[in-house]
Amino acid sequence: MQMEQELRQIYDDLSKGKLSKKEALDRIRAIKLQAQGVGALLVTPAWRACAEAERDFFQGLVHVVVSAYQRERGRPVATERQRLKALRRLAAYEPVHRGLDVAALRAGLDRSEPDPRQHLVDRRAQPPVAVEEEQQPERDEHGS
Repeated sequence: MQMEQELRQIYDDLSKGKLSKKEALDRIRAIKLQAQGVGALLVTPAWRACAEAERDFFQGLVHVVVSAYQRERGRPVATERQRLKALRRLAAYEPVHRGLDVAALRAGLDRSEPDPRQHLVDRRAQPPVAVEEEQQPERDEHGS
């Protein structure tokens, strides 16, 4: 119901000349994204108005948000893809950018659980140690 009210307000403001068509469309997009659970971060004026050199910073933050959203939806592949994109885009902005501790954010993303299927293709993975081998006491060269 709140979405309907917000859309009516946009229509009213547009018809009264309080909003341009572009502003109205931006607000409608924000409402749509909020309804999808992604949040208004995707359409913030800062992202749209930022210099080209900062675009990766804001897009990296978007990937962080979308990764969390996909995790909540139980979509591990999408979560992992967004997590990796966020790590890549935010790397150039460490340690701190615009007051955000990017290094801490990236460390949190690094600790995040990757897609469990990645373990199936990790060529460096070692086979598990047999139980019998684990329980054997260690002995030195002389057998004592």
